[in-house]
Amino acid sequence: IYSRGAQLGFGAFANVFLATHKPTGETYAVKEVDRTKMIWNKKNHLQHEIDNMFKVREGPNIVQLYEVYYNNNDDDDDDKNLCHMIIELMPGGELFERIIDKGKFTEREARDSIRCVLEALNYMHEKRVAHRDLKPENLLLQSRDRSKLTPVKIADFGFAKSIEKKNSCRSLCGTPGYLAPEILERFPSYDVPCDIWSVGVILFLLLGGYLPFDDSDEKKVFDHTRNARYCFPPQYWTSVSSGAKDLISNCLTLDTRKRYTAKDCLKCDWMVNNEA
Repeated sequence: IYSRGAQLGFGAFANVFLATHKPTGETYAVKEVDRTKMIWNKKNHLQHEIDNMFKVREGPNIVQLYEVYYNNNDDDDDDKNLCHMIIELMPGGELFERIIDKGKFTEREARDSIRCVLEALNYMHEKRVAHRDLKPENLLLQSRDRSKLTPVKIADFGFAKSIEKKNSCRSLCGTPGYLAPEILERFPSYDVPCDIWSVGVILFLLLGGYLPFDDSDEKKVFDHTRNARYCFPPQYWTSVSSGAKDLISNCLTLDTRKRYTAKDCLKCDWMVNNEA
């Protein structure tokens, strides 16, 4: 049904290719996962990723998973145990690449990009799905036009978790600098607010041009994260509105009960007023 084209990316267990749907000519990304290379419970991990992507597929600004094919043909050892995930193609690439290009975003640009992420998270969290690895590399753009910074869509659900029981997550996962302090602690447990912390980090990066918790020593990064040790130095932040900084602070709040939800963020003055 699909013809495989150029390679778009690769990882430890998977390669991503351009794919063309033969009957319609529509183009997609196909993630080809070699299950023989997966260790211990990673095969279940793959199924969880697929299940979570299907669970939130109707939400806004979420990269779509359309179909999944398993090849268990014993006659072809090269293709045995391959999983093919047919995914929405995002030609614009990673938000990370735009950050490298621009250095800093204007408040309007940052607001528009973060709004896309928050709309997706609002839907996901209502469905009780936490992403747990939000970072600019996992936020993809639709347009190749470097001046178009929306829509931004959430991708890569490899660490996503469907949380049936409140505060039931204990796995240490995510990316240093972006992950929430409660993930580092793990006990007693954590929940969907971990994603909002990551939003605060990303918004800080977009407006400041650097990460709030950054050091060559990973232990110091974790220590700064655990204590929410960050600031807004005047040389970088004088031109940024108090509303933007307030939103960052409400996302980077240690107490998850006081941390903003996605809905709180979307309703805050800075998001609503479009003053900058």
